Amino acid sequence: MKLAPVAFTAFMLAGTFGVPSAYAEQMPPGPYQQSCRDITIDRGLLTGVCRRPDGNWEKSTLAEAHRCTGQIINNNGALACNLGPVAGSSGGRVEQTPQQQLQQRCAAMTDLIARERCLNGF
Repeated sequence: MKLAPVAFTAFMLAGTFGVPSAYAEQMPPGPYQQSCRDITIDRGLLTGVCRRPDGNWEKSTLAEAHRCTGQIINNNGALACNLGPVAGSSGGRVEQTPQQQLQQRCAAMTDLIARERCLNGF
């Protein structure tokens, strides 16, 4: 009979550590989820591998995904969105330029040669 309290305690501890935290980040909604895979979010950095129009897959990141207004999309293999107001700004919305999107997509590449080619449009 003494095993019952020990088993109950072990069960409760396993449940406590096996359940994700209530403070875990929520995956932002958007149509990117249909054309991207391996999607994760960590401290506002959304990462995924997204399909490009040519059928190839591209690793992409989107910093500060929590600031996105509207939906996050897969823009030719790059995660993109309209950004909300910047802290301390007059409240205007900031939209990523194509050059910023390209830099963001290329910055995720670990191969230096591939990153340079990406930035130069090769």
